[in-house]
Amino acid sequence: MISPALKKRLIYPVAETSKKAKRTGPLQDMPDNLTSPSALRTITLKELHKIRQSIKREKMAKAKYLKNLTKKSNEIIKSKTLPKSSKCANKNDKKNSEKPK
Repeated sequence: MISPALKKRLIYPVAETSKKAKRTGPLQDMPDNLTSPSALRTITLKELHKIRQSIKREKMAKAKYLKNLTKKSNEIIKSKTLPKSSKCANKNDKKNSEKPK
């Protein structure tokens, strides 16, 4: 028991209050039933599964994009080469058609 006069004279340390929020880890935010090693393992396995699925989707999208890109480039190349070959073929056809007459 401390007398009231003594309480007034004593200076107690005061905790500094900061404006920043205290950093908390994921373990501190979770309830107790989720902090067991087995629960943490299942949580990380679920996260890993989600990551693998997203990577798989990204790879499939990239492959599809590259496939479409090569298709378009092949079409452009064919369209550039076809008119020349068709002109040559038409000239040859005209020459061949003129000979029998």
